[in-house]
Amino acid sequence: MRLPVTLINYLPEFLREIREYSQIMNITGYEIEQAERSRRSVLENTFIDDLNELGIERWEKMLNLHPKDTETKADRIFRIKSYMTGDRPYTLIALTRQLEQLCGGSERVTIKLEADKYTLKVEISLKAKNQMDEVTKIIKKMLPCNMILDCGLKYNKYNMLKPYTYGQLSKYTNTQLRESVLGGN
Repeated sequence: MRLPVTLINYLPEFLREIREYSQIMNITGYEIEQAERSRRSVLENTFIDDLNELGIERWEKMLNLHPKDTETKADRIFRIKSYMTGDRPYTLIALTRQLEQLCGGSERVTIKLEADKYTLKVEISLKAKNQMDEVTKIIKKMLPCNMILDCGLKYNKYNMLKPYTYGQLSKYTNTQLRESVLGGN
């Protein structure tokens, strides 16, 4: 349905000029527009990936989540998704799948189990660093109590910087080179 709705055009010519009919059609058109906007909002908020601001706020209220001021819309949706994943068998494969799904693919998360040391090492891509707190919460929820969690970021390394010349890299500090998101990271 196209907005704005002008119902007056559906009346015969002789009724359009009567003031009462004109006002009734304007008010009814306004009500239909509001109903159409509500219908569209419901459709937009059907799937978690497509939530608008109103849908995000509704889910956060239902799940008792409190967004930080620095979080983007994508970060808030990520947090909702992480709470919606539900209870699964807590295996390394299930954890790996869940983190890959939430972080945006296998290239954004690396998981290494050191069973002899009872340690789980998880590295998150710099592209997903805003989601680090949520990832840590998920892992702690699934990790057995006798295991140590070593969660960190996948910082840029020398091999990632090889394609760039010294002239290109000299504009940045070591910290910027280490912590900035590059093309493939």
